[in-house]
Amino acid sequence: MEGAKKILQIIGAVLIIALAARVKFDIPGTQVPFTLQSLVILLMPIFLGKRWGSAAVLCYVLLGLAGLPIFSGGSAGLDKIWGPTGGFIVGFPIAAWVVGYLADRLRLERYSSGFVCLLVGHFVLWVPGFVWLERCGLHDELWRILNSLIPGLLLKTVIGAGMIVLWEKWRKSNSYTRFLNSFSRS
Repeated sequence: MEGAKKILQIIGAVLIIALAARVKFDIPGTQVPFTLQSLVILLMPIFLGKRWGSAAVLCYVLLGLAGLPIFSGGSAGLDKIWGPTGGFIVGFPIAAWVVGYLADRLRLERYSSGFVCLLVGHFVLWVPGFVWLERCGLHDELWRILNSLIPGLLLKTVIGAGMIVLWEKWRKSNSYTRFLNSFSRS
């Protein structure tokens, strides 16, 4: 029964990430859009734990590469890996694992811990993303892309850190325990 529950959690996580990827804003003058998928990807290992959150993100990436239209704007396929956002896609599971690793070691009920956790996760995500942009020959656009993404990164990090604090408070409350027990009574 525990295995089935984890599979359902992974399916739910993939669906939530796919929905967040639909929230896309094209940034004028760049080929990299602002989306909510990175925030949700970084939250998954906090909500599901390092192992299962990272597995959900990896499933998301593999399903998108296999052709399911779940990447930003409903795109999909192996050709996404070779385009300007390919490095970011490769970085998704790596960043998720790093955030999960940090989450296991930080006191996430503190806002600053969640903020640092997500900021590091975004940085880890951006490293392969920007390395790949350079390899795609977009070195002239790198600073423009970076500068255009920083406000969104800060906004997502501020909101995400608040969500983490609320999650931790709820998880440690009696409401969370009652919620979990409601599934085991059947």
